[in-house]
Amino acid sequence: EKDLLAIENASDYEAGTALKKQLHTDFKATTQPVLDKYEELSSKFKTAVVSDADRYSISEELQRISDEGGFAKSHSEVNQKLIDKTIEKLPQQATAEDLRKYAMNLRDGNPFGSESYKAAKQIAGAMENLQGSVVERELATKSPGLMPEYQATKAAYREVKDLITELNDRLHVGKSGGVQSFLKNLSGLEGETVLRRLSPKGDVEFQRLLETKFPGLAQEIKQSEIDKLIKSSMSKKFDGLEAKKLFANIDKLSPEMRQFVVSGQNEAQLNALRQLSESLPERM
Repeated sequence: EKDLLAIENASDYEAGTALKKQLHTDFKATTQPVLDKYEELSSKFKTAVVSDADRYSISEELQRISDEGGFAKSHSEVNQKLIDKTIEKLPQQATAEDLRKYAMNLRDGNPFGSESYKAAKQIAGAMENLQGSVVERELATKSPGLMPEYQATKAAYREVKDLITELNDRLHVGKSGGVQSFLKNLSGLEGETVLRRLSPKGDVEFQRLLETKFPGLAQEIKQSEIDKLIKSSMSKKFDGLEAKKLFANIDKLSPEMRQFVVSGQNEAQLNALRQLSESLPERM
């Protein structure tokens, strides 16, 4: 456990660098087996042919995305142009691998925060779904026994892609077509930036994601949030921690953030400290 002096002297760079290392380790351990299996199976059928019927089907799906999003009637033409350009390029998508690359480039070219991000995400998802269908058709013909394994692996891979998107939405690491590029870009972030962006204040969905997918990292983030509260509750006058100030700061947190921080192994320790601080007389 850290002592108060270590917490007080720790820099945001050090704390963020530690979180970055933990995320890198946890993320790779979670995703690499899925990635390897998916690439192994997909590579066997990457030359699967996209038919005219497939192109018609995807053009219909893209039109549905446009209609539901109101792209054609919007004051901005950006999203509709993205739809139109994709439809225009469909004849050039000859194989499952072509579809995969198109979707990857679309995501990379329209990052989180850009005006076209949401539309690009929907279009890329539709292209990836078609890629899966093309591969499954080929697989059903040539290796039907692999179908259950492929479908399970594809579902797991989709979860990995969604996880990368969720993390990138918060961390803004930049273009990431997959696990390796995400980790490479993550390594380039400064520790202070990681510390700030991993703080899940007001983001209940992110809190839930951390605790579900990365419990070890979630605990490290909780501890870093407590360390921040402790640092802001140190008293030069009394040369130490003002426990009552600490709990006043904790009580100022939003209910969701307080629930996230004061839980698990931290809860018992903080409750004991609160009881002790409330039993002590006020210092003069």
